[in-house]
Amino acid sequence: MEEFVSACVVALLLCYFLVFSVASYRHFDPNVRSSGNELIRYFSLAATIGLCGLFALHWPAPIWGAIGAGGLAFLSLALFRAYLRAVPSGILHVAFTDDSPNELVTQGIYGRIRNPLYTSYLSYWFAWVFALAIHPASLIVFAGFVLLYSRAIAQEERILAARFRDDYASYMSMAGRFLPRLLRRSG
Repeated sequence: MEEFVSACVVALLLCYFLVFSVASYRHFDPNVRSSGNELIRYFSLAATIGLCGLFALHWPAPIWGAIGAGGLAFLSLALFRAYLRAVPSGILHVAFTDDSPNELVTQGIYGRIRNPLYTSYLSYWFAWVFALAIHPASLIVFAGFVLLYSRAIAQEERILAARFRDDYASYMSMAGRFLPRLLRRSG
């Protein structure tokens, strides 16, 4: 049973990685390139390959790890899908650029979370922490992505705050950075 569940979880994680890899080509402006975005792309590929190899060495995952990883993978996919519903036709801007969007998206999942795509990706990386039974390498990879995405978000927030001023400040008080706010601040 543990082997079957482990195989399903790794298949789910790899399918999600494929989805987010394809999405990075379909939903981000192909004409805008940034070294930060390339770093994310190659670090993601290398980390996924490395974590798969580590997973193979520790086969099968403990049942609690496999169930936790599967749950986080489904959460990640659900967030990604909610993001697609909120921005169905928009080409996203590439991380680590000075490119600014034309409008502030606050509907759908963006009404609760300012960065659902980054939260989706972090859920994917945190799933590996569970799949590998909290192996130090999985923690290091997760921490690396938290730092990388946090830097990208900080830059994006500076750009959005400059462009949308009071509207963005109000939005920040209503929607959490990675998780929904339990208590919303009043304006």
